[in-house]
Amino acid sequence: MPRHDGANTRYVILIGIAALLVRLSFSAGVPPDWEWGDAGFYDQIALNLLAGNGFSVDGVEPTRIRPPTYPVFLAAIYGVVGRNLNAVVFVQSLLGAITCILIHWIALHLFGRRAGWVAAVIAVCYPALIYYDTRILREGPTAFLIALTFWIALKGKRGEWTSATAPFITGIVLAVVSMCRIESVVLFAPATFLLAGNDLDLKTLVRRAGLVLVPILLVWIPWTARNYNTFGTLSPVTSGVASAMWFGSRWAASGADDQTPEARAALKAETRQVYDRTGEAGVERAFFALLLDDILDRPGWWATMVGEKAILFWKNANGVKRTLPKIHPILPIALNTYYYALLLLALFAAIRNRNNKTVRIFAGTIVLYTAMYALLHVRNRYRVPLLPIVFVLTSGGAVTLFDLLKHTYQTRFNPS
Repeated sequence: MPRHDGANTRYVILIGIAALLVRLSFSAGVPPDWEWGDAGFYDQIALNLLAGNGFSVDGVEPTRIRPPTYPVFLAAIYGVVGRNLNAVVFVQSLLGAITCILIHWIALHLFGRRAGWVAAVIAVCYPALIYYDTRILREGPTAFLIALTFWIALKGKRGEWTSATAPFITGIVLAVVSMCRIESVVLFAPATFLLAGNDLDLKTLVRRAGLVLVPILLVWIPWTARNYNTFGTLSPVTSGVASAMWFGSRWAASGADDQTPEARAALKAETRQVYDRTGEAGVERAFFALLLDDILDRPGWWATMVGEKAILFWKNANGVKRTLPKIHPILPIALNTYYYALLLLALFAAIRNRNNKTVRIFAGTIVLYTAMYALLHVRNRYRVPLLPIVFVLTSGGAVTLFDLLKHTYQTRFNPS
């Protein structure tokens, strides 16, 4: 990346300060709840870890209902300052502010200084990033870890770190993020290609891949062994691949986030029946059998649901269905217009810069991440960790479009 002079460094620091203040101000007005839904699971596991009760929700029975990164993250904060909600929000807001700086630096490297500032402004102010940076949920920290992964990989690609250091550190971050959201392990492939730079010979790829893979295995093997020893299964979480695919299709078919209370209750009851018929070790095998029935008995329906989930992954900005209409009816329309404009600019950048290998990897990462969730289960908050990559491309699209329009205007109206 270009060297930063003192003035530019100060501006970058101001990006971080602005992002932090926006997030802290929002959390002061809309404080998070740590006793509801997923937040309650994370909180209880963290408290039990500190109490010496192991990775457990109730303090008695071990669990794999959630992967370990985020509960351990909470436990680390609790261990320093106690069970303090404000401390968690501050740390996550700080990580969100760093995410904005990373987005700025990545966009600057790919598309130049103007794009770096465009990306920074989008990241600092984008509502979904602000919201999830201040909730007791893992989406905000996951976005930070994904941005950090690609920043480190870019450093390695440019030769700013040694050919061994960058892949190994990338692997460490990928190990952490994949134990935050298991699905993010698929980032192993684009990160490895990015680290390989322009040298795509098989030997280089295998070497980079091996160095990235070592830290991931050092984390995954003990966790998987623990689950096999405790629950008799290799699945890293209670809701494994088969159960996520089976449930995800029915979630999409029954209305997804727009489900009626009756449809939600019916799906919950259908899922509960499977769990009640089997033990912890057998539940994934039961879902696998049901998934095979879906694919073999009605393949057209199953394929349609995969396509529906791919659409749902990007459909509507976060908050436009429930939160914003309560404030003002124009807000959902305004935010959706802005959101789709950002997506179109990202697509424009990917098409216009398709000969740039790094841009292709970033665009491929978005496609890969979307395809993974289209096969599994989609809720619109699941896309939030990917938004830093999207906004990097958006900034490139904005700058490219501006230059194109400027050139067109000058050519038509000012030929001299």
